[in-house]
Amino acid sequence: MQNTHLAVRDVALRALGRLDAGQGIATLLQALDDSRARIAIYALRRSLLQMPAERALALLRGVPLRKVTVAKEAVRLLGELPGGAAYADLLAIAGQELHRDVRVALLRALWAHLEQPETWPLLEQAAASDDPALAAGVIRIPADRRSPATLRRLVRLLALLLLHPNPQVRLDTLQRCATLPIADLEHILQEPLLAALDSPLPDQRTAAASAVFATYAGRDADLIGALVRRILPNRRALIALLEQFNQVLPWNRGRMLPAARAALAALASDPLTAALQVGLAINALLVDDLTALLRRLATQDLLHAEVIMAVIAALQASARRADAGALAVLEQSLAEESDARLRRVALAALVALAGWPRGWDAERRARLQIYRADSAALVAAAAQFTFPSDES
Repeated sequence: MQNTHLAVRDVALRALGRLDAGQGIATLLQALDDSRARIAIYALRRSLLQMPAERALALLRGVPLRKVTVAKEAVRLLGELPGGAAYADLLAIAGQELHRDVRVALLRALWAHLEQPETWPLLEQAAASDDPALAAGVIRIPADRRSPATLRRLVRLLALLLLHPNPQVRLDTLQRCATLPIADLEHILQEPLLAALDSPLPDQRTAAASAVFATYAGRDADLIGALVRRILPNRRALIALLEQFNQVLPWNRGRMLPAARAALAALASDPLTAALQVGLAINALLVDDLTALLRRLATQDLLHAEVIMAVIAALQASARRADAGALAVLEQSLAEESDARLRRVALAALVALAGWPRGWDAERRARLQIYRADSAALVAAAAQFTFPSDES
């Protein structure tokens, strides 16, 4: 019976919040200091947000903040009131001793006041807090429609979070930089992101690589080249960076091409990265660059088996999304090379060109016959065991 009475009471409280003329506000305010508070504060929210900000603020100032749930919702409501009418109240609450959950709600309410200089010491204090919950409360501050000065402060705040002692806070900040990128014109995030790339934690390396490209690749190609050059000796970091680059490159190629060229130039100084170089060039569909790269590797005797395997795998992986014209140019450019290794790459380009949905037309089948008759077993063996689906 008691549960039934409580359910009826809660339904009545919610109904009071839906009254158009606010007739239930007085009752809901009284309920905020007893066992009805948890339901009453959410019911009150609807009424307060429908009235003028000045009246809502006056009512919120009378809300008792002794209960955590009530205090959290009251602070959130103060943050949602239009204009700056409630800002002084938020600052006053910030100076009080608050439950952690209420402090987190206060931080979220301050997001509406980022152009006010008094806001930032509170956000920076939270970012530097040893409490991960407080630090997390400032990670996802949006960068939209902010002044240049506010954006600079936000970048510095993110740099501080990237150095937080809690690994989850660092990971969440990296993911925020990747999904909500911010322009870092002064390269304030560069060193923290490099440190994250050197993390022993795979998730942090991957997230750091994603954040690097989201932050810089479309804006500062030279910086991408410099970053690749700096991490060349750190093979784990290099792989994390290039794997992420290869994932995002095909879907944003036009914007990423300058960064891809800068990365390839940086990789060229290390002959042991030949397989990485060709994979990146193929994903960027830089046909002229790839052809020149392959010829250079062949001349330097760096077009070894691992590199050829990497080329074949990358061409096969990119077959569906690759431009048919680019694959045709690559195949024709290398088909008459004297080096059998380059002709083997030409065959791989032909096979990729004939992949779904294009298929083997008469011209491609004729070219396959040429490769089947090649003087080099490296080429002929692969061609003779390539079977077009419609070949009888």
